[in-house]
Amino acid sequence: LNATKNKFFSIISHDLKNPFGTLVSVSDMLKENYNELDEDEKQHIINTISKSAGMTRDLLENLLQWSMTQTGKIQYNPLEIDVAMISEKVVDLLSSHAEKKQINIQIQNKATKRAFADKNTVEAVIRNLSSNSIKFTPENGYVSIEIIEKSNEIITRISDSGIGIEQKDLEKLFRIDIDHRKIGK
Repeated sequence: LNATKNKFFSIISHDLKNPFGTLVSVSDMLKENYNELDEDEKQHIINTISKSAGMTRDLLENLLQWSMTQTGKIQYNPLEIDVAMISEKVVDLLSSHAEKKQINIQIQNKATKRAFADKNTVEAVIRNLSSNSIKFTPENGYVSIEIIEKSNEIITRISDSGIGIEQKDLEKLFRIDIDHRKIGK
């Protein structure tokens, strides 16, 4: 139970780091350069802050829903979802972090792809994998979210030009009792 709790806090911290980082850096830029910026630049920065704050709120809501699921207070709620639209929302959330590292993040096969799944779970998985891809990809790299329709399945493949993971570490990924870490940026 303690390992599960620690893992949960690790996930929350990881998920909140990027949007709060965007809020801090963009608001600092506005504060430090306010008099030098023209009205269009100010409006752009204010829009970025507003968008990031809204996405952070949505992320907190998703985390609350996920924690309720983990504690048995809410049930898994599968319904028809649009995986491409969820992927676009994730890219919007992570785009400022990718831009800082000059990483090109794209969605392949963006046409509407409907699946029957729990929206919050799908969004959390795509967000965490994409965030890790950005974290472990060097500057001027790429992250690709590919949505493939295959018979009665929707497959979402996230690939990048990052450092990858060694074969011996793969089996550690889904073990909550093992803390596998690598340093990213």
